[in-house]
Amino acid sequence: MREPNLNLEIDDTQRAILVVECQECGDKSRFLLDEVSPGVSVLCNCGGVLNISENSLKSIHRKLDDIKST
Repeated sequence: MREPNLNLEIDDTQRAILVVECQECGDKSRFLLDEVSPGVSVLCNCGGVLNISENSLKSIHRKLDDIKST
């Protein structure tokens, strides 16, 4: 099973939002980054399983660190 595409957004209150794009339908789900645990799986509305690996989550945290340091 392929991992979903992950991206990072910063909302108006400066909170980090994890954007998870479903590989099946392309729908994007958003979660507060601080509330996402490595290895978590969530269901998309289309029934696709969105698996968020520890490595993918670490990559997003590094991206956030890069944003904070600029």
